[in-house]
Amino acid sequence: MLEELKPHEVFRWFEEITRIPHCSYKEEKLSSFLVEFAKERKLEWYQDEKKNVIIKKRASKGKEKAPAVILQGHMDMVCEKLADSNHNFDTDPLELAIEEDWLRANNTTLGGDDGIAVSYMLAILDSGEIQHGPLECLFTTSEEMGMEGAFAVTKEHLEGKYLFNIDGEVEGDLLVGCSGGIVITSTHPIEKEKVLGEAKSFRLKLQGLEGGHSGQEIHKSRGNSIKCIGRILYSEVENLRILSLKGGSKHNAIPTNSEAEFLLLGENTEEVLEKIHQKAEEIRKEYSVSDPNFEITIESWRL
Repeated sequence: MLEELKPHEVFRWFEEITRIPHCSYKEEKLSSFLVEFAKERKLEWYQDEKKNVIIKKRASKGKEKAPAVILQGHMDMVCEKLADSNHNFDTDPLELAIEEDWLRANNTTLGGDDGIAVSYMLAILDSGEIQHGPLECLFTTSEEMGMEGAFAVTKEHLEGKYLFNIDGEVEGDLLVGCSGGIVITSTHPIEKEKVLGEAKSFRLKLQGLEGGHSGQEIHKSRGNSIKCIGRILYSEVENLRILSLKGGSKHNAIPTNSEAEFLLLGENTEEVLEKIHQKAEEIRKEYSVSDPNFEITIESWRL
């Protein structure tokens, strides 16, 4: 369906890889596809234990003395979907849609980061018209999880003096640096207690936040469902006991949905519940512009 988009060959390959599962840590099928691509064109290739792939193409005639250039992009994508989506990232192709000047995926992430780099490199490797010097295309894995594939790459299979990483947000800009990230694991003991006396159970759900990439959209002041649910629960700590709490799915995606189950203790349950409702509505209004579809529901349930 992308045959009308330009450059044609880039989007042809992009549509091809949207049919191949390639979530972080699950790039095996795309990695194997790249190897087969190289074999069919009799290009030199190398695949390592992390499923990184290097494909080399000889220089065009008359460009043999040009310095070798490395083009690099990553195979994996952040696999996020709407709460009501039945899409299975392990088996289903992405469902593409074109709206005005935008290409998107229905109810899921598109994988443009960094599928567009993979597509550019495949288009160049497949072309017989583009003039270039010695070319080395490096496809890495698990970039979204902390550059894990890139850390496994060794210099013995690369000769290029210059490397261009194709993973920026602005077309036409050349960057010499980028932001970074760090994963912190924090462990805290959980104190359990027996609930004595009167208690009522409730379920709190937050959904419909815009979310987005924790790097590219972090400056847009969108709501974080985990932080929001924490603020709501903390508003009545004396009368509230948490039974369960969950939210988010990827460390590099702003969480859109969270859920908590809790108890309210004492005889003034309705009064405390009203305060929680007020706090929830205050937070919802706070994000009414950045997250217009933000919904917060509180419902009673039985243990």
